[in-house]
Amino acid sequence: MRVSDLAGKRKAKAPNDRSGKADVPSEDWEQMQLVQWARQYPEFQYLFHIANESTGGYGWRSRLSKMGCKNGVPDLFYPVPIGGRHGLFIEMKRKRGGVVSAAQRRWIDVLTSFGYGAVVCRGWEEARDALLDYTGRSAAREATENGNMDN
Repeated sequence: MRVSDLAGKRKAKAPNDRSGKADVPSEDWEQMQLVQWARQYPEFQYLFHIANESTGGYGWRSRLSKMGCKNGVPDLFYPVPIGGRHGLFIEMKRKRGGVVSAAQRRWIDVLTSFGYGAVVCRGWEEARDALLDYTGRSAAREATENGNMDN
């Protein structure tokens, strides 16, 4: 089964959105596709989501802040040191329409300066390719070994 078959044709919910985003899967959907793909491989068992969302009311955001959440921290982390890097941070964005905030750009720059890999990926396929590049595996070889999972 291909990853894209798991969610069918689900689209982002944007009932009154006139920006054209309604036909583009959400960032959450893209991230879930990546995690579903990664679960197939033992080497990616340590990939995890950093629960740093700011959804909820003021009280919830205040509580998250007191717990140490930081605005702009990337969505995912793969804490395996490879090739002189300490690990790989991934900031997920939807394929079209996702905006990288100034805080996210600062985190990417700081994490890179600290010796981590840190990337912004538009869509789960780009994130998959970033993981494969980071681990030294070829995206083309991966697609050949497991069938094309993009469609």
